[in-house]
Amino acid sequence: MLEQLQYLDIESASSFSTSQVDHTDERIETRWRSPTYRRLELPELAGSYQQNRTCAPPLVLYNDTLVDDDIVFENRKIPRMVHFTSKSRCLSTSFANNLVRWHFPNHSVYLHDDEAVERLLARHWPQFPHLQTSASCLLSGAAKADLWRGVVLYEYGGIYSDIDNYPNEFHADTIQPDDEAFFVVESVGVLSQWFFAARPKHPLMYLLVQTTLNMLTKLPHVDKQDVVRFTGMCSSLTRYIYIYI
Repeated sequence: MLEQLQYLDIESASSFSTSQVDHTDERIETRWRSPTYRRLELPELAGSYQQNRTCAPPLVLYNDTLVDDDIVFENRKIPRMVHFTSKSRCLSTSFANNLVRWHFPNHSVYLHDDEAVERLLARHWPQFPHLQTSASCLLSGAAKADLWRGVVLYEYGGIYSDIDNYPNEFHADTIQPDDEAFFVVESVGVLSQWFFAARPKHPLMYLLVQTTLNMLTKLPHVDKQDVVRFTGMCSSLTRYIYIYI
């Protein structure tokens, strides 16, 4: 499944870095120190430690795999962690077994349910000041997941994969320690939206989120959304690849 894997260095896009955000404004500084700006650790964000969850058979409860951060980040730019999203932690046996295939050595694996997605997007982001306003235009869970995965990789880094993908020939050492981003380039020349990886604060993830938000604000009719066009990578991310590679 993961054919034509290519590493793309987009570091030249660093001119779009969030260092341009002016944090000298007193109001910004005050809000930055507020609880809504507090950086959530991933187990807290994903709800990894929540107990007493039950699933109605035949669904099974999926529990995250947590590895110490010293190992996850050791000698690497892209941390050893894999992110998935699903409506709930209660999964069919086939989906749960599929996620087990991603349990690579020294990798944390996080399943972000709808509540976890909302926790991340509900935070105030000085880098993305219009996130909540634009995200309110999203009408489908798929579109919200498109936006969320850009935000979660921008903030935490790691690997994102759709829940129905399996690693095939991809393995724990496919991504090299010095890689800063890793994508599948499909036969039509666009980046796949079902699998990609990046280091935290990668400029391409920043561009993905900003462009998605900008496109959402320009929707002529909120109730007429083409998910692939407005939140998928085919429109918002691919254009920058053509610029920077």
